[in-house]
Amino acid sequence: MALTVTPEEAAVYVDGRFWGVAPAAGKFMALRLPPGKHAFAAFKPGYAPHAREILVPKQERYELRIALAE
Repeated sequence: MALTVTPEEAAVYVDGRFWGVAPAAGKFMALRLPPGKHAFAAFKPGYAPHAREILVPKQERYELRIALAE
């Protein structure tokens, strides 16, 4: 699974746990999550927080894009 988060340096949480900080390119590669429901959240001061639940399919390639609004 690939996850793209903008802007850079946004804090990213997966299933309630801190996952990391979005890099300058904004893309996390090779997130290894089992198929099923997962909660994603991203936060950065000065931006509206973003949270959503997604269903990760069994297929190998899946991409999620999160863009925080100012």
